[in-house]
Amino acid sequence: MKRSAIFLQAVIVLIGIGALALMLWEPHI
Repeated sequence: MKRSAIFLQAVIVLIGIGALALMLWEPHI
């Protein structure tokens, strides 16, 4: 795999974890 593809996948995973954490911490949204 290319380095850029691995970087993109890592960014998507981090965004997903961040969104999940926000939904857990801010249930009113």
